[in-house]
Amino acid sequence: GAITFTLTPLSGDPDLYVSQEPTFSASERWTCAEPLFGAPTCAASLEAAGATDQVVFLPGDQLYCTACTYRVLVAAATYTSFSILAQVGSVPGGGSVLGGGGKGGGGGGGAAAQ
Repeated sequence: GAITFTLTPLSGDPDLYVSQEPTFSASERWTCAEPLFGAPTCAASLEAAGATDQVVFLPGDQLYCTACTYRVLVAAATYTSFSILAQVGSVPGGGSVLGGGGKGGGGGGGAAAQ
């Protein structure tokens, strides 16, 4: 099924970046929003303040993988708080919860889709 990452802002305007790269830093997030060369190695959701950000990988998508680790980066220009949920299953309902939540000027983590 689909692999879905959902970022819900509680305050501020966090943005969501998801990658399969072994290392993924805040400085690399710009390549997600606008890949410069070849196929993108990550995906981004840059919704307006107060809106939920979501990245969905469907079977057949280039970045869809069930035997790999996704790295998640949350970035914001100012202090933000948010909840983040990773699911495997249909979109938008059901699935296995893979991730937790966070607070701060930015955060990161990984979720294995297996």
